[in-house]
Amino acid sequence: MIEPGLKKIVTFTTNVGTTSVIGHTGSAKYKRLHDRVFLGAAVRHPDNVVLDIYEVL
Repeated sequence: MIEPGLKKIVTFTTNVGTTSVIGHTGSAKYKRLHDRVFLGAAVRHPDNVVLDIYEVL
């Protein structure tokens, strides 16, 4: 079995209690996002959250 690789896309920090979400849309502007699978990992600190976003290759 071939295991998929991961490519780190971005790391960012956000304030606790805020959320940024790109939902499903038919817009051609976001086609690249709909053709891929992404995974994320988060670490919550008292005053912020650090997120790492990966693309499954």
